[in-house]
Amino acid sequence: SNINPYFATYLTYNSDEEIRPQKTYFLMPCSDLFIYFTLTLGTKMGNKIGVRLTIVVALACKYTSYLLLLFIPNYYVVLISMCLFGIGNGLGNLTYMKNSWKYFPNSQGLVTGIILGGAGMSSSILTPLADFLIINPDKEKANEETGLYPKEVGDRVPTYLIILNATFLILGIFSLI
Repeated sequence: SNINPYFATYLTYNSDEEIRPQKTYFLMPCSDLFIYFTLTLGTKMGNKIGVRLTIVVALACKYTSYLLLLFIPNYYVVLISMCLFGIGNGLGNLTYMKNSWKYFPNSQGLVTGIILGGAGMSSSILTPLADFLIINPDKEKANEETGLYPKEVGDRVPTYLIILNATFLILGIFSLI
């Protein structure tokens, strides 16, 4: 959600001049909503079609969402993309945990804590790091009136998405192995 103003800047300069950061704040709750709707579905899919195939479906949803974000800079496509991302996360989250429990049956609480701690820590560390290194390394300020950053900052959003997508791909392949 920290990149919402950057998304708004990117969309404004590349698609829709009426987009403002306030409109993009709906994106993350929409993604979260789909995560919660599909959490148990991922576990049921894992039981029915297997954990690996469920993870492949989850990763396919995530990568499709990023491809949409990269190639179609439009608010409604971004909204659909965030929903797909939520579906991918929802299908995968409990599947990863349940699969980990098979390997550590006596330490299910510890394994769950490590997984959830890693997820929380990654957003706490990686989001500011991505902001500092990729999207806004010059610490440019947003326009007080519009809430938008300069065009150069918005133009770095696709680079951020490519790096994030590659990272998820590497982690996804690692989890399949």
